[in-house]
Amino acid sequence: MPHVIAWCGFLGAWLLVAGPLDQAVRELEDQDFEHEAITRAASQFEDPPQVSGWWLVIPPVWYAIRQNRDGEYKHRVAAAMDEEDVRAFLSYRDAADA
Repeated sequence: MPHVIAWCGFLGAWLLVAGPLDQAVRELEDQDFEHEAITRAASQFEDPPQVSGWWLVIPPVWYAIRQNRDGEYKHRVAAAMDEEDVRAFLSYRDAADA
């Protein structure tokens, strides 16, 4: 009998995780966002160059350089997208953050 109780507790714990995850996936699927819009816009540009590993000697500098390069890349991709697609992406991102 203790094994049955333990298995029921195990199943209940997993349901506490699986339920909210399922709901989050369904809410994100309901968002009107096409991933292809970002893929098309990003394909026009090269990925930002990797930051040299030597900068890891000073991690805050490495992080700042990386953030700067990634930010410039994101701005170029957003500028290449239609304004409606950018709004849809921002709405999708906000729903995912919530």
